[in-house]
Amino acid sequence: MKYITQIMAVSFALVAAGCATGALPRGAHVVGGGLKITWHSQTLGTAILVERTTHKTVVTQSMDGSYFEFDAATEHDADILRAVFGSVPTNAQFVLYFVPKRE
Repeated sequence: MKYITQIMAVSFALVAAGCATGALPRGAHVVGGGLKITWHSQTLGTAILVERTTHKTVVTQSMDGSYFEFDAATEHDADILRAVFGSVPTNAQFVLYFVPKRE
């Protein structure tokens, strides 16, 4: 019986960890995704670009009514990907989150 309780506790922890959004701050919500993203923020906050399969943060940018632009095909953004992953990933799935500034 003791082992069943331990297995259940570990299973619950794994499920809870799998459902978490990683290191994203509270209030983060999806505003875009893909290999080419252009998004305009209407409010103050932070944009966070995350690669979905590895949960690695690729770029963060303070937003003040400005545009967030990412294109994996450009040399600039490919350099960023090489810095984060060691090479440009071929099967990456990018998701852009926005966290509004709390007042």
